Amino acid sequence: MKGDISNRSRPSEVELLEWMKQKSRALGWDAWLAYDGETANDSLHRDYIERWEVHPLARPVTGSVALVQNRIWEYFYDVRFGTQRVRFSGVDLGSVHLPMSIRANMGAQLTVDLPDGSLRRVVSLSRYTPLQAPRLDFLARLDDESGLAEDARQVHIDLSTGKDYLFSIGNTWVVQDTVGAFFKARFDAMNAESRYSILNNFGSLDGGYLVPGRFCARPIAALDASESGDGAIVVLIAAKDNEAGQIPDGDAGWIFPVPEGLNASLLVSRSAVMQRLVADAIGSVSSAPEFAYGEPGGEPTLEVTEGVLDPISVEAVVSPFETTAYQVGLPLVGMPGDRDRLRISLVDGALRLNWKTSSSSLNQVPTFATTGPSGISGMDTALLAKRQWTYRANSDGSVQLDSSEPGSQTWIQPLYRHGALLSSVHYENFKRLSEGVAEELELRADAVIGSIADHIGKEGIDRFRSDGLLFPGGWNVRATSAHFPWDTALFGTTAPQSSSFSIDPSSVRLMAGGTQKFSVSSGAGAVQWTTEALDEPGGEGGSVSSDGSYSAPAAESFSGDVRLVRITARSGDKQASAVVSVLTRALDINPLVFVSSTTDGRTRLSAGSLDAGELNWTISSETGATLEEVVPQEGVIFDAGDRNYVPGGGSSGRAFSVDEITVGNPRTGDSQAAFVMVAESPLLGVIKVDDETSVPPDQVQLVFDAGKGPIAGASWALHVGGGSIDDNGLYTLDPSSAVPFALVTAMYSDPAADLFNFMILPLPLVSLNDLRHALAS
Repeated sequence: MKGDISNRSRPSEVELLEWMKQKSRALGWDAWLAYDGETANDSLHRDYIERWEVHPLARPVTGSVALVQNRIWEYFYDVRFGTQRVRFSGVDLGSVHLPMSIRANMGAQLTVDLPDGSLRRVVSLSRYTPLQAPRLDFLARLDDESGLAEDARQVHIDLSTGKDYLFSIGNTWVVQDTVGAFFKARFDAMNAESRYSILNNFGSLDGGYLVPGRFCARPIAALDASESGDGAIVVLIAAKDNEAGQIPDGDAGWIFPVPEGLNASLLVSRSAVMQRLVADAIGSVSSAPEFAYGEPGGEPTLEVTEGVLDPISVEAVVSPFETTAYQVGLPLVGMPGDRDRLRISLVDGALRLNWKTSSSSLNQVPTFATTGPSGISGMDTALLAKRQWTYRANSDGSVQLDSSEPGSQTWIQPLYRHGALLSSVHYENFKRLSEGVAEELELRADAVIGSIADHIGKEGIDRFRSDGLLFPGGWNVRATSAHFPWDTALFGTTAPQSSSFSIDPSSVRLMAGGTQKFSVSSGAGAVQWTTEALDEPGGEGGSVSSDGSYSAPAAESFSGDVRLVRITARSGDKQASAVVSVLTRALDINPLVFVSSTTDGRTRLSAGSLDAGELNWTISSETGATLEEVVPQEGVIFDAGDRNYVPGGGSSGRAFSVDEITVGNPRTGDSQAAFVMVAESPLLGVIKVDDETSVPPDQVQLVFDAGKGPIAGASWALHVGGGSIDDNGLYTLDPSSAVPFALVTAMYSDPAADLFNFMILPLPLVSLNDLRHALAS
């Protein structure tokens, strides 16, 4: 469930209503729905959990991209992304694009280069987890190109139709743009029906009012969006068979449409209310009505020009011994040209109903009539009814029309028409008869007027709110207030429908073997809990007790660094889900290892912790290398807290040295290290994987080659990583090692020169076959 929202840069509800009173804010559309960035992000998250099996971001991406042709490549292995996050800085109603970030949460990355006259080599290795991984930033296109609600049935983001895709690795725009284009190409290659994520849905309203037909979605920023990222998505809606309204621009004169403290606003134009909802409401209780609409004196008014109420039967006691039934058809209008008729106006923030008519002015059979042995006998009626309605928001988030004028009344007077035939008994008992008919008919008239109010409020506005405009997970807008400022305006929060419920929290990161208490929203009833491993169908997902207490699986029960688990609560035909990222570490740093020299440029490092707090950075370097905060560059994206590794100009007195960069969490004592292979002298000779020698699966035979074949007698050393290497270059993996790579060196003293080189073996993070492929020329 949502927490309290406090953003004083948003207008208050009173300020928003004052703005809405000035003129229609519908821009010619029938309605619009505005929901804030928190709601948008929550919707994208629930969509991701619910549609994991088909969601485009959950599909692993493996492939390579050349950063420098025939020189530098990036290789990505099984990269999965988490849910999107939207931001609203730099947008207005004229924008069709919305800034979006998607952070990777699983996978590995290798950087491979090809030095002049040598062979390919690994020069950097990164490991992606929910604690630390690059993000993909781009400008997402909001609305469906056709704008047809009946085609799209939803406002969604097609991951392939955005622009300016940047992936936050490296220190230059060129690198980030090149890799961003690589991931966009992966989205482009997906089936058009499965490369989208859902913001909100248009529900089924067949036979109802305001069935969405066309739509247009636009972003709008809050005043403090440059700092907070706060904003809203405005979905403008035209009812089915109606024309679309004006496409908004940045000069539409809008203020932020969601008030402080709330999540959503719903506006229905006065034209849609009067000409669609009110007309449909009257039509639901009458026969073939016709209407005239106007705004005399600026007051929208719908009046009936033709029609009668559907006939109803009224029983009346006409004598101590007799009851008769009268067929009643109350007229909606008087004689042509007569102002006696049913009309509903919007005046001073309220709907006013005036219904005045008399059947005595109609040249037809009296509206109260009964057929007896002596023929038709009957009476005329005069009707005067008044109501004043305002909206009321109920505690369950629904809205309805309430009569707000204490003096409102319905008055019905049966009249004897001269020449009408009344039996002598009826005539003698006319007073009793008329009182009985009037009493019952007034109840019926009250019911008819109440039905009109319900059709406008409960069946019109409220059904549009509850069933027509939905969010993933079965959520909708829960109104906290409703008004008639000019158009109809509802303000509120988003929450599960009465037919749905939610799980709190909906997303959590948890250490392997840890516990988390989940709860469900009220009204869920008895709940059954299940778990499933998303990244490995059938894998260990932990367990949940009947009270929602979850126990994460132990680290040894799954391979890799992350286990993604979907927790599902079911109650009858309802269900809701949450996702847990089960981690084997509480702190991560990237890259894990990389290569530099004393003359190279800066290399950026990133780190993240389970508690998402600030971290401490230190470096140990024999050459005087340092760490510095990252200075923003235009067009280049990075995370706050990143550091640049700056090579030193000193010397260790050897051919190479290994710098160690440590990042620590001062609140928990956790720490992780990254390593830098610093080449201080020219690299001569190459280390290769010997594919001709047969060795067990947990071993790799390496050879040192000076250009004329393997050199016998080279000195081998393992500097960082698990496992071991023998004097012949046979490396043996240690699967239990916390370091998922090995940094090895080979040296050979030749009369002509000392030969030296290194190799980063990304094992077991990257498979040996994948490594062979990346190093193949």
